[in-house]
Amino acid sequence: MLSNYFNVAIRNILRNRIYSAINIFGLATAITLCLLIILFIIDQGSMDNHMPDQENAYRVLTGIYDKERDAVRHYATSPYETTERLELNHPEILETTRLIQENNEIRFGDRIFDFKGLYAESNFLNFFNFDLVDSKAGALVNPNSVVLRKELGEKLFLDENPIGKQIEIKGLGSFLVTGVIDELIGRSHIEFDVIISFSSFNQRDDAINLQKDWIEGANRFRNYIKAKSDDLPAIERTLSDFVKLLPPENQADYSFGIQSLADVSMGEPVRNEIGFVTPFFVPWFLGILAAIVMLSATFNYVGLAIALAIKRAKEVGIRKIVGATKRQVFIQFLVEAQVTVLFSWVLSLALLSFLIPAYNDLKVLRDINGDIRIDMMANFHIYLIFLVFAIFIGFIAGGYPAWYVGKMSFSKALGRKESSARSSFLIRKSLIFLQYTSSIVFIVTAIVLQRQATHFFQMDYGFDQSNLINVPLKDMPYDAFKSELMRDSKISGVSVTNIFPGLDIAPKIDVYKQGGLEPVAMSKFSVNEDFLKNFGIELIEGRNFDSVIKSDSLGLLINAQAAGVLKIEPSSPNALIRLSKDGPSQRVIGVIDDFKYNLLFRDSGPLILTYANEGSRFVNIRYKELDEAEAALSIEGIWRQFDKLHPFEYTHFEFELNDMYNEFLDITRIVGVVSALAILIACLGQFGMILHHVQLKVKEVGIRKTLGANLRQLIYLLSRGYLTLIVLSAIIGTPIAWWINQEWTNRVAYSVTVNWWTLVLGLILVFGLAIISIVGLTWKTANNNPVDSLRYE
Repeated sequence: MLSNYFNVAIRNILRNRIYSAINIFGLATAITLCLLIILFIIDQGSMDNHMPDQENAYRVLTGIYDKERDAVRHYATSPYETTERLELNHPEILETTRLIQENNEIRFGDRIFDFKGLYAESNFLNFFNFDLVDSKAGALVNPNSVVLRKELGEKLFLDENPIGKQIEIKGLGSFLVTGVIDELIGRSHIEFDVIISFSSFNQRDDAINLQKDWIEGANRFRNYIKAKSDDLPAIERTLSDFVKLLPPENQADYSFGIQSLADVSMGEPVRNEIGFVTPFFVPWFLGILAAIVMLSATFNYVGLAIALAIKRAKEVGIRKIVGATKRQVFIQFLVEAQVTVLFSWVLSLALLSFLIPAYNDLKVLRDINGDIRIDMMANFHIYLIFLVFAIFIGFIAGGYPAWYVGKMSFSKALGRKESSARSSFLIRKSLIFLQYTSSIVFIVTAIVLQRQATHFFQMDYGFDQSNLINVPLKDMPYDAFKSELMRDSKISGVSVTNIFPGLDIAPKIDVYKQGGLEPVAMSKFSVNEDFLKNFGIELIEGRNFDSVIKSDSLGLLINAQAAGVLKIEPSSPNALIRLSKDGPSQRVIGVIDDFKYNLLFRDSGPLILTYANEGSRFVNIRYKELDEAEAALSIEGIWRQFDKLHPFEYTHFEFELNDMYNEFLDITRIVGVVSALAILIACLGQFGMILHHVQLKVKEVGIRKTLGANLRQLIYLLSRGYLTLIVLSAIIGTPIAWWINQEWTNRVAYSVTVNWWTLVLGLILVFGLAIISIVGLTWKTANNNPVDSLRYE
């Protein structure tokens, strides 16, 4: 019996090749996109799954009230004493461990590398189930011992065995390599290259102060516990009481809680993460896009299946006369849906093999650690998940058409009245209406995103970013390095900063004006006396920093917005302000023109520039009109005069600015591709609907032509229902598209305006294709010879 269902299904698919091709291609396109999202979610959801008891693992979070945003921000850090006090109050806790971040520089011989590192307690490896390839006993027990990631070990020691070798960590001294950790069993929310024994941290001069300071510690230490779920309420009550250990003035703003490690990836985003984890809205965003495309393809199948069911009404009637039950007819049409979906599934697997590399190549996904790393050949259970998904789609797509046909009486089926065909058109037209409405929203969003990306690329930052190279300063003696650079005829300017203007988000501080009680939040970063000239920023009033004047170490430059907020007259900027509640008074020596120093998603508001000290991170080198590679080669030669060990590293400022917003362009491409797919699937569905509709109208068109109807009248007769759908979709979809795009652009500091021509352009793109397909098909039918249409009547 089952083989008969499949045989009939295959025959019907082959008999109706055009309809079948539309369904298979539409479903394959949508299923491919959905499978890609499923892969992404499986991959990101595997975070820390290598832990055998992940369900019992939690990390302690600190909540800090943000007055500016009137919201509590959660941090992945908590005070040092957290785990000790929890173990003291809750002996039922299974295990705890503690980390603190240490990003630094490691050296072996003449090989030097930057690393992401951690101070970790001796049970860290067992707690997170990280495997050691090779190790000494008690790898993280003794002071001045480290465990290296295999990849870093190979860079440092080449073909030598690292175990037992001494390495140097900048500013910390010599360390013994006691272990090498293999590449992680799976993804982890913790990113590191080097693990340093926690007993080494305890030897630091600042260790005791950090351990006792609950405010600073809440931003530095990471505390993890393992506990049974029954014990969690009592643990959370204890954590809530920890606020009493804080200074009285901070207690109202702080709170403590726990988060399951299973909820770290694709959960609520928190600050101070050790590595990047995917926030919850990313899979939701991608999932909604995929669901809309999948629903569009499913709507197409439902509409065409109902249309074909009416065309096959006599077949259904005869089946029922010879004894077929409603259940058997239902199963027949459901099997046909499943066979169609399985064909689509096979095609989608082939498309997926080409799509994954292109997906992983998106910069935005590489930067957020969101690329797909699953080995498809080694994880065959994924194909089972894909197959179950395809079968589920088959039930969704085929369920209603099968029910619709199964409930038809044999007399109605054999009668095959035109009214029966017309009665199903309401459903099919509703589906097309929804498809085109969503298509309008997507294409308008893609256009706005493209305009926003272009706006970012063309933004005037208020400073000159061309011919500018940023070099990490490391241990370079700046004054000597600058003097040597300025002797080079290729170099026109040198300055230092502690952030990249335009590429970073400047930290905010509370500023107190002399005599003022309420603080004002302002951004701050450090520069030296060469910054304004090198970046082409205008000094409006007052004077610039001067390295000769010792008091300028406490001097301040403010931008015009800050002068307005602080009510400082630009003509006499010598006001005294404090950069913290109890800090010293510092004099404003000059007012500079406003420029965009933050990422363009954030507003560049009031700004204070302090004088750069020895802790500045970057030297900004402006070269004259010549090739960037030639300038970099010349700078590297000067670098080598002072530092023969550290590799010369640099970034081109203008390229970095553009590259920053290439990620936004990637999001634009994703939405654009989904928009194109949504429109394509909608057009395919419409094509099938119109094709079936005009087939039902062939004889009517022939009679009307015989009675004198002209071509224009016939095209209008055949297409007016679909043209009405287009107009209704425009009426409903346009305000929805405007509202959605208005909402997200309002959250971008330097955003484009969602104007009327953007909406009109979206409508033209969507409905241009729709009208071409409508008019094309109806014109062909209306142009037929009526003799051919009425030959057999």
